[in-house]
This record gives sequence, C-alpha cells and structure tokens, in this order.
Amino acid sequence: MFALRRDFAFVVHVIGLLTLLAAPASAAEPAVSKGHRILLERGLQLQGMVANYDLFHLDTFLAAEYTTAHWIWNSSNSWLGNPPGIPWARWIGSEAEMPFSPADLPYADTLVALQLSDEQDLNDPAVRAAMAAWYANVRDRFPNVILYCNSYGGQLTNPSLADFIQTSQPDMLSFDTYPFGPDRPAYGSPTNLYGDMQRYRKFALANGLPYAMYTQTFHDYITRDPSESELRLNYFAGIAFGYTYFNTFTYNTGATSLFDGPGDTNPTPTYYQLAEIHRRLRRLGPTLTRLVNTDVRFINGKHLDGGTPVANPTPIDVLNWTFNVNDPYLRGWVVTNLGTTNDNQPGDVWLSWFKPLHECFDGPDHSNEIYLMVTNGLTDRNGSAADCRQQIKLNFLFGSAGITSLQRLNQQTGTVEVMELVLLPNTGGRRQLVFEFDGGTAELFKFNTGAPFVGVPDAAPPEPVTEFIAAPGHEQVTLHWTNPTDYDFTSTLIRRKIGSVPADSTDGEVVVDRFGLPGTSDSFTDTTVAGGVTYGYAAFSHDGGPHYAAAVIATSTPRARGDMDFDGDGDVDLLDFATFVFCLNGPNRALPVPACFVADANDDGDVDLSDFSAFAACFNGYNRPPACVTPGS
Repeated sequence: MFALRRDFAFVVHVIGLLTLLAAPASAAEPAVSKGHRILLERGLQLQGMVANYDLFHLDTFLAAEYTTAHWIWNSSNSWLGNPPGIPWARWIGSEAEMPFSPADLPYADTLVALQLSDEQDLNDPAVRAAMAAWYANVRDRFPNVILYCNSYGGQLTNPSLADFIQTSQPDMLSFDTYPFGPDRPAYGSPTNLYGDMQRYRKFALANGLPYAMYTQTFHDYITRDPSESELRLNYFAGIAFGYTYFNTFTYNTGATSLFDGPGDTNPTPTYYQLAEIHRRLRRLGPTLTRLVNTDVRFINGKHLDGGTPVANPTPIDVLNWTFNVNDPYLRGWVVTNLGTTNDNQPGDVWLSWFKPLHECFDGPDHSNEIYLMVTNGLTDRNGSAADCRQQIKLNFLFGSAGITSLQRLNQQTGTVEVMELVLLPNTGGRRQLVFEFDGGTAELFKFNTGAPFVGVPDAAPPEPVTEFIAAPGHEQVTLHWTNPTDYDFTSTLIRRKIGSVPADSTDGEVVVDRFGLPGTSDSFTDTTVAGGVTYGYAAFSHDGGPHYAAAVIATSTPRARGDMDFDGDGDVDLLDFATFVFCLNGPNRALPVPACFVADANDDGDVDLSDFSAFAACFNGYNRPPACVTPGS
C-alpha cells in the first residue's frame, strides 16, 4: 500500500505539470447583448408602475394589455397571482435589498428587470463609482434580469453618461421626460421629448444596448393628462426611434391618468385608450425586438402664425429627410391633414429605418433587408387619434431591384399584408404608396424582396433540432443540441420521462424551454436527476405560434456523485486508476471519449487535477470498500 501511495504522489506531480501546460478555452462572443437577449425572450415590455400602497386588481391590470408589473420601491408579488405569477420588475433602493426578499423568492423566475435607484446624480464621479461597484457586485447573481438605471431627460452631461456606460456596463439605458403640460407642447410637437429620445437612442446604439423610456400617465401641478393622440405619440414615436421597453408613470397612484381612484378602480377613457395602444404594440412586439433602428428623420409639420403657415421647429440633434441617404428607394412624400385640428395644416411626420438585429432572423438566404416605419406626429391636447388623421403619400423608384410592393405588419391581426404600389405614369417608373392613419400612430413596412418579415411565424413548424445529445454526469445530465436555421424559430422545449421518452410536446416533465437564435448551438444541464436512473429526453424546436417540430430523442443514465468505481466491481483499485489515466487530459480540454464523463468528478467537462483529488480520496485497493463514501450508499 505504501508503494501505491508513493506512485500516487508521482502521478499528482505529472498532473500538476499538465495543468500548467493546458491552455484555457476562450469564451465565445454572444450573438446579441444580454439586454437584447432578455427582451427577445420576454418580449416587448409594456410595463405599468404599480404602488403597493394603493388598490390593485390583477384582472384590471391585465385587461389593459400590460406585459409586466413594475413595483415602485416595495413589492407585493402575492398580488400577481400564485407563484410564479405574471412577469414583474422593481425599483431597488440599495444593494441590501438584493437579490430578493423572502416573499419575492417564489416569484424569482418571472423577474424581468431591476432598476437600480432612480434619477441619481450620475454627474457626480463618486456616485458613478458607487454605481459601478454596485453593478459589479450584483451582476453575476442576475444573468437573466435586465439591470439598469434611469435618469430624467436632461439630467446627465454627455461625458457623464458615456462614463457611466463604460464603468457600470448596464444592460439597458433609460430616461424619463414628461412633455404634456397645461400650455405645452407648442403646436402639438413635443420637441423636448424628441431631443431626449434621440440622445439616449444614440448612446444605446453606440454600445449595443436596448433602450427604455417612461410614458406620461399622470398629472400634477406642471403636467396634465395626455389626450388620446398625445398618448399614442408617446408610444409610437418611441418605437419609431427603436425603443422596446416602456413603463407608464403611473398605474394606480392618486396622480394616475388611468383611474378616478381609489387605486385602479373607476377606469377613465385614458385607460381604454392605453389598452388599445398596448394591444397594437403587442402585435408588433415580436418584430420590434428583432429589429434595430438605423436612422430616424423628421418631416416638419406646419402651424399658423398670424394666419401664415410656418414650419414647426426641428428637434435638437435630429436631421430632416435627405434624398438618397436613408434608403435607396424613397424619392419624395406628400402629407395631408384629414382631421379637424391644426387649422388644416399638415402635422409632423417621422420616417424611420430598421434592419434585423441579427441576420439569422430572416433566414440564411437573405441579408441587408430594409424596414421602414412612418409615424403620424400630428396631435392636439384635446384631440382624439381620429381628430388628427393624416394621409401620407410616399414615392419610390426601385430601378433594377424590381420591387413592386411593400409588406405591412397589421396591428389588428399581427399578420403581414402585401400593399401593391401604384405605377405613376410619365415618372420614369416611380411607384406610390398612399395610406391614411390616425394621429400619434405608426405603421411598419418592409420592402417586398421575398425575404420573410422577421418575428412573424409562418403556419409550419421549424425543422427539428440536430445533434441532440444527453451526456450523463454525476447526478446531472448535460443536454447539447443545434437549433434549426428557420427564420421564425424561437425556442427549444425539452421534456423528460423516467424509463421512456416523451411521446409529444405535452408529455413528461418540462426540463427547459430555451430561447435561442436560429442555427446556433446550445446546451442546458439538468441537475434534477438521480444517479443510476435512466431518463428519456425529447427536444421540440418551435416558433412563436407555437408550432412544434417533431421530437428528437436521447436517453441518459447519470452516475451517483462521488462514484469512482468505474468498472462496478465494488472497489476502487488499479483497474479504475487505469481508466482514470486514460481519461486524464488536463483542464479545459475535451474528454477523449464521451464515456470519460465517469472520471469527470466535478462535471466541468474535463478530467484534470481536481478530478484526480476526488479519485484519490476514494482509492482503497483491490477488494476493499472505497475510501470515500458515495452519497446514498
């Protein structure tokens, strides 16, 4: 026995050298940022700022088509239904409040975002340093939660905002500006809001981040309740700039525009107007979260000044439309006021351009697709959306591209419609789109090139996953697979049964429903299994319908943790040591054969010095019980 222990000392020395020589594996770059990934998983955010000190009714909240309840400081998640409840978010006042209160724990899986304080003075270097430390301390605990701060629109200098992004590395940028007051905005054109939207848009795009804004649903001594046309513009101008995260301030406090109170009793007309806005945006959401804004341009509306038509001012840091700059096809436009406001003068119009956030979203056969959004910016402080209706004519010249129509995402149905363009005579081949829509509303189009409209699933399920493997470990199974390349693929559902494989997408226990990008490889470790039990797994790729693909199956039998008796003869001896030496490959190196998982004691994907320590603790020689105690033995 002494000689054998001496040999072990030599092996330890050899393994130590291998550990030093082994090159660590490099981590792959994520395809999209953390914030974008979470919004792809959770969807476009239509949040309501909820106070737990006022009345709250879950059915009233959900009837307004909100996606997420956002708590003002303290949470009362039991109001959101039985765990895990509906999605939620929260303001956090200090790091001491994280990760969760005991009452929050059953609702942890539905947490979407945490806002770290509110409107703190990030112009102060000491405050920025404290925020950077806060992010560093909590980031690893919240891999699937958006962590962000919020500032009021003109609060931060550009250098302070840039330094905050660099040092704190937030998952998203956010601001609040409330433009609707007793005597503002002038001419129905909220230029201060537009300027702030543009600023945060630019900083977010430059850093690959999604961006958020608060919308005005309250009144106080300097603000008023918005009209229907203004409330629409607050949201639709947001999506025109590329915002995908909205939070109404507020939902159920005494200052809310949505209820006469107390709390969320006695809905006002504004409540129903907001529900209609939310309903429309939810139809657009799967597409909007898969697009990134590339440009936004302003067409100045007009107002009367002493009876003379005068152009509305151009918002700060915003450019007007320029011929042949934003896309290669648009050649001109005409705007006509069809409503009853603004003295029959045309109102503002926004033109916005988008591209897919990732090229995989419209399949492997298409790239560089152009999306166009048109926003009717005409509003009136007393005007409904219909009162501010406008007609927009857009002229295009497609040349050799051969395009003859646009695709429009219908906000009522969530389906894509083809809009044929009228060929204008004697114009060299120009084609025209004519459409009418209400004040404050936007329409989303794509040039009809044959590429699919991202985010809109077709009627067929995606192809099945490929390379599905269920690799056993010690009381765990690591699942590996490759997602299909279908443009409308969204997630892979994996189910599990003991002793057999699930028959369909409703059979067996859900292991995970894993969001993924088309064509990418993924993995998930199932840690809720027992050693020595055979499990059957089935993977079902699906789209947003959801339409499920046929099952791809695999089976696996994990081992008990600490079991180093590789040949199963009741001892850990030289025969088991020979197996270990065969599997030994050093840190961050692939296993020589899949069966070597038995020697990977810590289930980190390699067999190295740390695994040898576990093996040595069990070694006791031929026909002797293992020196270690196997759990459950």
